[in-house]
Amino acid sequence: MSSEEFVRKVKEYLERRYKIKYEIWFYGVKDYHGERTEDVHRTPDIERWVTDKDLIWRVDTTDYREGNKCQVEEDVDGAISLCSYRVSALDMGDWRNVEYFRKPDEEPIIPKDATREEWKKFIEDLPDRSTWRKYGRFKHVVADMAYADEVASQASKKWRVKEAHFIPLHPEDWTFFVSTFDGKGLSDEEKLKEMDRHVRANDSAYREYLDRKKEKAFERQYIEEHFKD
Repeated sequence: MSSEEFVRKVKEYLERRYKIKYEIWFYGVKDYHGERTEDVHRTPDIERWVTDKDLIWRVDTTDYREGNKCQVEEDVDGAISLCSYRVSALDMGDWRNVEYFRKPDEEPIIPKDATREEWKKFIEDLPDRSTWRKYGRFKHVVADMAYADEVASQASKKWRVKEAHFIPLHPEDWTFFVSTFDGKGLSDEEKLKEMDRHVRANDSAYREYLDRKKEKAFERQYIEEHFKD
């Protein structure tokens, strides 16, 4: 388990990098004062996005302005995980708002005659990438997910980390870029150095995902190759 001093260093690092305020949460296990803590900030939206282990601490921000901003967590087995800001919306609320970035002359990302039930079934199946081919009706969304997968893969190779594009198992959420590393046996300095590499990979994937010119080119090719019919 990392020291309280290390957790403060993580907070300071993230604040320097992103120029915003971060906060520290301890939860799920006894804290550094030996008392049981309650994680009043925990929500299902971020639960278990990398590991099934109990988490010890999280450094996160409540600054929701646009742009990437990593959160960092550690579980009881010493795995340190990083999660990006929100990537793509998979929402059952005002669900047609995922069309917002399309120009008027572009094909809608969701067919105008699609029903709420169709969309719900689609995003429930979406984490299973083997189902994507049967959803030609939502081919633009599938291509967007595939592009996020691709930029995560590129970031993994560039920074030598296992960066992944995480798609939630429930339909009231966003997708994220995530990565994790084993912090057991590492000094604070070694952990910070490794964390920095993962943060840079995460930021790299996020920047590439926002490159709409590259995304559109990828989308056209992906749809042509996977949804010819």
